[in-house]
Amino acid sequence: MRTLLLIAALSFAASAQTISGIVVDEKGAPLAGVSVQHVVFAFRPLLTDANGAFRVSPGGAAVVLRKAGYDSAFLRIGTERNFRIEMHPARERHLPKCEANARCEKFGGATGSLCFPVPANVTTNLEKGPDGAAIIYRAKGPSGERRAIHGIGFSWSLGPSSYDVWGSAEYSEVVYSDLNIIDARGVTGAGKHWRFFGITPGPNAPLLLEGMEYRDLDPASAAIFDQAIDGACLLH
Repeated sequence: MRTLLLIAALSFAASAQTISGIVVDEKGAPLAGVSVQHVVFAFRPLLTDANGAFRVSPGGAAVVLRKAGYDSAFLRIGTERNFRIEMHPARERHLPKCEANARCEKFGGATGSLCFPVPANVTTNLEKGPDGAAIIYRAKGPSGERRAIHGIGFSWSLGPSSYDVWGSAEYSEVVYSDLNIIDARGVTGAGKHWRFFGITPGPNAPLLLEGMEYRDLDPASAAIFDQAIDGACLLH
């Protein structure tokens, strides 16, 4: 299990300024190959070097550091420009296999790896596009219809949005050993909830990436779709 290590700092000052840091393990040894999520989108993640060092110009108010076998680290950026981040070994966490009678929504021609149950009073419909397919989960919330999306495609599930991460007053993350699955969630300063649960690029990931997410929801609406995400299982 990889849970989030929160590293506190001051309010963000200037996103264009460069920050640098050294990432070490619990014994103080440098950690090479740590992924640093610092911009909105990148085909190739920035990795720490052999000395555990990184140097970036963040696109926003926070960065997330990840390495297989370690707890993730959330670094909120303030006036500080040099950091020493300690990452700790994580306990293995696995998603359960689906039972034979599991009810899973179908993508049509695409075969998914994940199954999300459909909560009571939630309707679904399939939408297809040139880059993949999506099952839309719809529910009535206190402020109208709300939705979550279970999508599949070559570039659908690249990880939690940097904009969501940057805007979070509260943030937590768990990474599963199966298929590089990340379960990240946050609450904005305005009290709106978001969540991303999906297969992200990596050596264990299938060709078609997949996941479920919702954004900008009130707590009651988020709780409805959390039932689906919390009940996720692996189809194969």
